[in-house]
Amino acid sequence: MQKKAQVNKLTGFVLTLVVFTLVLGIGFSIMSKMRDSQRTTDSAFDSNTTFTAINATAVTFGVGDQLTCTGVKIKNGSNLADVTSSFTVSNCAATLSNININNTVLTANYTYTYYVLSSSYNATAANISHMNEIPGWIPVIIVAMIGGLILFLVIKQFGAK
Repeated sequence: MQKKAQVNKLTGFVLTLVVFTLVLGIGFSIMSKMRDSQRTTDSAFDSNTTFTAINATAVTFGVGDQLTCTGVKIKNGSNLADVTSSFTVSNCAATLSNININNTVLTANYTYTYYVLSSSYNATAANISHMNEIPGWIPVIIVAMIGGLILFLVIKQFGAK
């Protein structure tokens, strides 16, 4: 009966690990929601972005965390003729579909929407990044706790009272 009582002591240990893991997971989720609530959007117009057209290769417009690009107009760099119809435009990317203007320098004008990241967002993101190291320590903590439990049971078994 004494061995069964010792195994029953593990219930608290396992319960502690489960609660710790739940609190950690909920904490990560809350921090991510807090971070995402700290960013806002803004839009800007970009004119005369220069690129070279290469057949079937997508060109991506915008900067950083752009969300959408609208009103994309692509013009031939030499005579400023509108060649937008030679491209398949999807959001912030344009793919040349007309081989006649391959390897030609072109310019693009477009309006894009992007995230404005505040100092609060950056600080919360840094906290999340640092907290990502915690799960790497969980196996070490578990092994140390199991080792302590085994040591306790061995000492108790050999008569240390």
